Amino acid sequence: MMLNHGVRVLLMLVIVLTCGQPLYAQDDAALKSQWQNRVLDAKRRLAAAESRLAELDQKKQGLTSQWGASGSALPPQDVMDEMKRIDGERAAAATEIASLRNEINVVIPDEARKADIPPGWIRDVQ
Repeated sequence: MMLNHGVRVLLMLVIVLTCGQPLYAQDDAALKSQWQNRVLDAKRRLAAAESRLAELDQKKQGLTSQWGASGSALPPQDVMDEMKRIDGERAAAATEIASLRNEINVVIPDEARKADIPPGWIRDVQ
């Protein structure tokens, strides 16, 4: 069904007056919010992982300083086990950090580009 220009203008006017903004603008706002929330979520998870890594570094440093440098008296087995556990958790946190940085810097922007999302929508999301 072809609408002439006057009918299309009238239809847009009705949409603007009844909804406050055109339907496409509402969809754009929702879509923009969805992409920005995705970036924010990834950045929050990254901050949590970085905080966890710093906490683990601090724990390991405390154990190391308590028992001296390498070559000193060997710490008890439970301390050695704790240091190994911390090393494992640190490796997992470092892997998670690398994955989240990739998601923020590569995956999300690439998916947004493929979905024709304006780059400004996801750039500099705080």
